[in-house]
Parts: sequence; C-alpha cells; structure tokens
Amino acid sequence: MMWHIRFLKNEVERLKKSLRTTELQHTEKRAQYIEEERHMREENIRLQRKLQREMERREAESESSLEMDDESISVIASKKNCVQPRSLHPSSSSS
Repeated sequence: MMWHIRFLKNEVERLKKSLRTTELQHTEKRAQYIEEERHMREENIRLQRKLQREMERREAESESSLEMDDESISVIASKKNCVQPRSLHPSSSSS
C-alpha cells in the first residue's frame, strides 16, 4: 500500500510538472501569436497606405492625361481653324 501511495504522489508531481511545461509553452506561443498579429496589422496598414498613394497617383495621372487630351484637342482645333485652305488649282510652279 505504501508503494501505491508513493507511486500516486510521483504521478501527481509528474503531471504537475507536465502541466507547468505545457502552460509555459502555451504562454510563449500565445505571446508569439500576439506579436505576429501586431506585425501583420502594421504591414496591413503600411500596404493600405501604399495602395492609397498609388491610387491617388494614378488618379492624378489620369486627370493630367485628360487635361493634356483637352489641351491637344484645343491645339488641334485651333490649328485647323488657322490653316489656310489649299487652292483647288494646281500651282503654276509645278509645270
């Protein structure tokens, strides 16, 4: 009977030690996950800002391109208005 009591006490100590080890591992793993989550959130914010800047840059380029197209159309239209119509008669120097 004494042997059985000693066996059970040892078993209790072994299980307590195992529990402490498992709890420590769990705590460390949890801290690691929390840190990884923090890094992911920071990376997400950084990428969202980068995307926003890129979208703003493209929008500005698009607006600039549209303005240039408007200017080109205006220039072409003004050139067409300024161009003298060619004579329908062949020039005398070509003979």
